[in-house]
Amino acid sequence: MNDIQHTDIPSQSHTLTVHQAFQGASHFSKLLRQGALLLEILAGFIASWGTFSTEVLWGGWASPVMLLLLCSAGGLRMWARSTQSFAEKCRRVSIRYFSLGGDVPVSAVSGIVADFPPLWKKFADKHPTGTLDEYYEPTKNLGLGRLRELNAHSSFYTWRLLRFDGWLLLGTTLITACIGSAIIYAVALPNTDVSHSGKVLEVTCSLVFVLLMIKALDGSITSFLAASRTRKIADKLIEPHRLEIESLEEQVAQYDIERACGPVVSSLGYKAMREGLQKEWHMYRTDLDDIQ
Repeated sequence: MNDIQHTDIPSQSHTLTVHQAFQGASHFSKLLRQGALLLEILAGFIASWGTFSTEVLWGGWASPVMLLLLCSAGGLRMWARSTQSFAEKCRRVSIRYFSLGGDVPVSAVSGIVADFPPLWKKFADKHPTGTLDEYYEPTKNLGLGRLRELNAHSSFYTWRLLRFDGWLLLGTTLITACIGSAIIYAVALPNTDVSHSGKVLEVTCSLVFVLLMIKALDGSITSFLAASRTRKIADKLIEPHRLEIESLEEQVAQYDIERACGPVVSSLGYKAMREGLQKEWHMYRTDLDDIQ
């Protein structure tokens, strides 16, 4: 951090480029995850269809197709993790230079540009806010005060969106559990065909409960835990008192770790809550007004 000049200059082209790479890569990562989920759902649908069908699907090619779909989904998820890791690297670089002044060195930018994901600029342009000023809305001058403000801003949004995702996934879990329970109750009725009931139970237990409900529950718990940890960091950064440099660096480092290791917030939550969170943030950041 000491090698970054504390000069009062506007955001520069290289820093903005790295920030846009963060936005584009993050959006691209979410699209990859959505694609993987669709492939997994399609594989589950084929498995269900094969269970209920009395004939061999596609001359026995249904199983290789499902295997291909699941392998492709796994590949997309690995690609998404790599892309998200790149996005977080760009976020850490851009936020520091935007906070402390100076422009990202050309040597650093050249390496980042070489790792840009495909069509990153197209995805960055679709982001609701494109520039650093629009994204972070800074009010502090260049220096540690701005570094604290921007990380407080980012962590505040993150924990609120993670909590939204947690409730959304928990609701999905409950709905899925109710649907699965209703199916099991229906096949348990005395007038239900036994052979047909066995097939329905196989699909319900394997697809509804294992693939959907448990996965949604795991995602919900993970989001709630990550939101709790990130909230503690946000509360520490927004407290109306001065933080020593060492303490500030520790909180920033902890937040960077949470971002790198935690779940990715959904675009749905960001689009739905952005205006409300923006108003709340404008109110909460007044605690930082007296801190230089």
